[in-house]
Amino acid sequence: MSPHRPRSAGFTLVEVLVAVSLLATIMVALGGAMRTMAQTETRVDQRLQRMDDLRVATGFLQQVLSRVSGRKQPAPQGQGGQQVAFRATPTSIEWVGIMPARHGLGGRYFFRLQPEELATGPALVLRFAPWDAAAPTFPDWSQATARVLMPALGQFAVEAEGRPTLTQALPADWPVGWVPGWPVAHQLPQRVRISWGT
Repeated sequence: MSPHRPRSAGFTLVEVLVAVSLLATIMVALGGAMRTMAQTETRVDQRLQRMDDLRVATGFLQQVLSRVSGRKQPAPQGQGGQQVAFRATPTSIEWVGIMPARHGLGGRYFFRLQPEELATGPALVLRFAPWDAAAPTFPDWSQATARVLMPALGQFAVEAEGRPTLTQALPADWPVGWVPGWPVAHQLPQRVRISWGT
């Protein structure tokens, strides 16, 4: 009689290779899905951060621009008369206003809002310096404190509209409707519209 040999329990080499191949395919698919989820989360976080920056910048500008000083000062020599400390061009706006109270800040300041070219590209930059009653014009902006309100700026425009005071007749050269910037030096506009995009 021949001895009875029990059949050994286990996997063949082909079965092991098929299982490893299936496991590798599943791992590659899961890795791709995890990478896509991580990239999506990063993009969503970046978009939320940009929206939050935009909301904070808009709120700050509305607060600061709502309290523009209409105090008149003598115009530069040769121009005569008086003018307000407010200038607006199609791509910038300068004014004297009240800085919201914060630690170390507050009170009357010179402000300028304008796009500037930074190392990372164009950005919307707010520059400010303490107000000086003796200063006849706006300060040297290169020496002023700067804050980037909107990095990666795409477009920026300033428009204003206003009517003369009730005591004045409408001058022939008075701007009608919304105009780029504000060409009237002796009176503040009634409304200012600032538009920008990333």
